[in-house]
Amino acid sequence: MKLSDFESLVQLGVGIHAGTAFFSMLNEIQLQPIAGRIAEVEAWLKDCKSKYIDNKRGFYFYEFLNKKNKTELEIKVDELIDKLNGIRTSIKICRIQHFNEFKKLTKINFSVGGLLLMVLVVASFCPDAELNVWTAILLSGLCFCPALWSFIRLWRRGRDALAPALDRLAFLEAIMRGEDV
Repeated sequence: MKLSDFESLVQLGVGIHAGTAFFSMLNEIQLQPIAGRIAEVEAWLKDCKSKYIDNKRGFYFYEFLNKKNKTELEIKVDELIDKLNGIRTSIKICRIQHFNEFKKLTKINFSVGGLLLMVLVVASFCPDAELNVWTAILLSGLCFCPALWSFIRLWRRGRDALAPALDRLAFLEAIMRGEDV
């Protein structure tokens, strides 16, 4: 095998590692559905607070909480709004953690991309250089593995960091739908 046989693969590896800047969108992709769910719960809680049980969901909400008067209900709604604000705070913390992790992984991927770019320059000057099997395997792995590992790591860390907030949001949604919790 010759070094020139791997030029296209190395070019692809450089592009993939340079393109890791788009990994920052992973967090937004994970958070987009959650934002809609939070808005729905928030609208319902505001409706319950402003109308004091004027809709069907509100009647269930009133019965579910077994409150004797509207003041007790208002206090309970305020507690649920505080829980919703806690979920928002958790999500903001997740965004900050994701961004910090993203910065570290971007540095690693740009370093790997720079290394692959140097290999590409060497391949253009010495296209007939012979490669043994292990060097070819290492070069092939270097083209894809770091970027793929970064993608999977960011996705999993984001998912795991959001899991507690999603559980708390599911609890609020269950109350909103009138399910037994």
